[in-house]
Amino acid sequence: IYAFLEARRDPVLRTATIALPDWPADAPPLRVALLSDLHLGAATTDPARLARTVALVNRASPDLVLIAGDFLHGHDPAAVDADALTGPLSALRARLGTVAVLGNHDWWLGPAPIRRALAAAGVTVVDNAAVVRGPLAIGALGDDYTHHDRLPQTLAALRRLPGARLM
Repeated sequence: IYAFLEARRDPVLRTATIALPDWPADAPPLRVALLSDLHLGAATTDPARLARTVALVNRASPDLVLIAGDFLHGHDPAAVDADALTGPLSALRARLGTVAVLGNHDWWLGPAPIRRALAAAGVTVVDNAAVVRGPLAIGALGDDYTHHDRLPQTLAALRRLPGARLM
């Protein structure tokens, strides 16, 4: 019971300072929020809790939001509602946007409806590719657990972009 109640609590904001060796000298520091394993649809995460998580992130005033997969919970594609992601995640506010990669549950449930819901929320999904956001070149490696990772492809895409590299 304790573990379940603890899992239902709102997330705790933790901060860390990371210095990238190839950071451009003329670029100011960025505040980046990282979310992972939202698992909407699990007994521990409903749309209201996800909305509170988004509000917590927004209060931190991030320049960029990164989301590391597992947006939905489960294994049965017929039992989930990907559209439930759109409302809460569309409230994320970061001047450089939100970039995400899919996780194992997202692949098990079928990525197409999840991609559509995230696109409707303004979230850029990147798998085995790279994008530039401000002074960052962000490489997003696909999920290794479900064998969707393509490291050489992702590294090649990252090398082609300017900016401090983050993967």
